[in-house]
Amino acid sequence: MEPIRVLYIVGGRLNYGGIETFIMNYYRNIDKTKVQIDFIVNGYEKGVYDDEIKSMGGKIYNVPQRGKHFFKHKKEIKKILKTGKYKIVHAHANHLNGLFLSIAKRCNVPVRISHSHTADFVYDNKMKKIIFNIYKQKVKKCATEYWTCSRLAGEWLYGKKNQQNQKVILVKNAIELEKYKFNEEKRKRLRKLYNLKDEKVIGNIGRFSAQKNHEFIIELFKKYYEQNSNSKLVLIGEGPLKDKIKNKIVREKLENAIIIIDRANNINEILNMFDIFILPSLYEGLPFVAIEAQANNLPCIFSEGVTKETKINSNVCFTKLDVDIWIKKLQEYLGKQRKIDLDNLKKMGYDIKVEAKKLERRYIKLYYDERKTNE
Repeated sequence: MEPIRVLYIVGGRLNYGGIETFIMNYYRNIDKTKVQIDFIVNGYEKGVYDDEIKSMGGKIYNVPQRGKHFFKHKKEIKKILKTGKYKIVHAHANHLNGLFLSIAKRCNVPVRISHSHTADFVYDNKMKKIIFNIYKQKVKKCATEYWTCSRLAGEWLYGKKNQQNQKVILVKNAIELEKYKFNEEKRKRLRKLYNLKDEKVIGNIGRFSAQKNHEFIIELFKKYYEQNSNSKLVLIGEGPLKDKIKNKIVREKLENAIIIIDRANNINEILNMFDIFILPSLYEGLPFVAIEAQANNLPCIFSEGVTKETKINSNVCFTKLDVDIWIKKLQEYLGKQRKIDLDNLKKMGYDIKVEAKKLERRYIKLYYDERKTNE
């Protein structure tokens, strides 16, 4: 018997990022004899996960870039939907789900899943926000299923009423818990690799974009470092503001105190060398890296822009974006011991091996429910 084929539509390419982490965590752990996933990606540039997906039997459809060839982009998606005869389309592009699912609706795809992974627009451009709000409204007209990573992300895309009426399904940002468990040997090896001795290491992982608030991170570390010279800041990520932040680091004469690591596929190992993890984002849906850091038992400081649903162990606090307050929290939380409690994370639904089976069953139920309806 052939597996049920589900078509994922992502807003960009399959590179390192939160949505891509969600997709790959679940894709690696579903039974592909029962459910197989294919992907529509934006543009023709190869993504970091393309080879892995193909090795597991998934198809990747590259379509013209939306920003440069809008009408051709839509036309190609329509062609894929018609020739592929997909019964389930799962859109992972937040507000752009409205664009993709409206095409799926016109192609008579019966199951159209919208997935919210964020709690606000990424762009500040006013014209873009007007257009994106139109797409956002389309989601509620075109989706047959409302899915979200958190209550906050669900309210943002589908509205408080739908969230309160339990029309929104929560799908946890689950991870391979054992893989992220704290490891003293890995800590020693990585600290040696990056020439870290007894320094207190403050870590942040995130795309260099306005949302992740790197300007605040540099201001915070500058002030903390003035009082605590035996400390280092480690930043991991890519993004459009990376050069700007690098220039700021040079201006503040912090080059010797800050380590920038580009793309990393071993975040589970790198977390071991940190002493604390900080996430001063302006807004978040439910960030994977926050779950990963807690699975590693790191003390964490999050901004109030990070949903409190993110808290899954006791070594976490949420605070407003005030440098002086964060300095005090750093001093307090850097002294905390790592607490190992993977059982609690499993109970809270963050074990990917369990959650992937739930997702698999959801797809199968949706597929056969739709078939019964049309018999």
